[in-house]
Amino acid sequence: MNNQDMFTDKCLPVQELKIKREVCPAKHKLNPDCTYEISEDNLIFGNLLGQGSFCDVYEVAIKRIDEDQSQDTTPIFPYAVKCLGSRHRTYADRLQVGVKDLAREANLLKKIRHKNIISFYGATNECLSDLIIPTASGSYSLVIERLHSTLEKQIPIWREGEKLTTDEDDDRLKPFNRQTTFPRRKSVALQIARALAHLHKNGIIYRDLKPENIGFDSKGTVKMFDFGLAKSIVFWKNGEEERSHTPMTGTLRYMAPEVAFGQNYGPKADVYSFGILLWQLFFLQTPFNQYQDSATFFRNVFIKEERPIIYKNINSTIKMLPVCCWAHEERKRPNFWRIVQEIEKEVQYVPLLNKFRQHLSKDNKPSKRLLSKRIQ
Repeated sequence: MNNQDMFTDKCLPVQELKIKREVCPAKHKLNPDCTYEISEDNLIFGNLLGQGSFCDVYEVAIKRIDEDQSQDTTPIFPYAVKCLGSRHRTYADRLQVGVKDLAREANLLKKIRHKNIISFYGATNECLSDLIIPTASGSYSLVIERLHSTLEKQIPIWREGEKLTTDEDDDRLKPFNRQTTFPRRKSVALQIARALAHLHKNGIIYRDLKPENIGFDSKGTVKMFDFGLAKSIVFWKNGEEERSHTPMTGTLRYMAPEVAFGQNYGPKADVYSFGILLWQLFFLQTPFNQYQDSATFFRNVFIKEERPIIYKNINSTIKMLPVCCWAHEERKRPNFWRIVQEIEKEVQYVPLLNKFRQHLSKDNKPSKRLLSKRIQ
């Protein structure tokens, strides 16, 4: 096994995924190792979970063909469906873009399986077809794993719990060594990095990394979702990768300079976005919140190369990692294999340090075994 395989799971090739022509009507559960062709008639729709630029997300359950519809039973909704919003169907240009994004997302998600990427169960025939002709009456839906929260919602909760005082006007946080959620936040960062390492290993650029697109399942496991802007990289015969991609793709706050400038770019555009997100995870503040208009943001961040402030009361590794990731020059940024390595050291270091402190407090001196154990 090479070094890269130590930190990323192998991709399950799309030709090995079993394609079901319909949802199994006798079962409520879908097999995550299969890609089903879904009919919306087989779904029971629940509450609206969220809305995006082109799509709506609802909770759904699988309808059994032998189910007695007359019984007054409340269904359990273990899945979610992402479908084209009806408000866009009457506009040809919006219909075209929305369907294209859904089809691309379905095509990417059926190729990848990773514990930190949302599970994809299937889509309607219109999204799985090789030839897609958008029509207002078409059925465009993806069935995915249902998530229970997002990083966008979690960050304010962490911040509230780590405030130094109860004064509402005092925004100061506790020192990092007193923050009870800091180990959890480092674990979240590690899981995001592993997911991105897996995507890059399989030739996919994500291009829209932000807290709104990072979710958590019922067990608290990180799940990246919303692959509408993700793209497979084409590799030429000479081994070089395609670098001509759509400019200004993603969210400006997390967008890499080369993407904003309309230059050629590659997977390390995601590394820049991760650096900004990492700072937000560590310091629990919204990056570049002082800028209210895009022109000022563009001038100060992309041209003058301004970055968020790194505070001093944090160890050197945590301090330098965002700085390395958000380097203005793409070639100076690390790859995700290296990023995973660095964060793993931090995540593994804390339990060992706590164990060391426990031994020290018991007999006022560290044990020889702990002193001899190497912290890497």
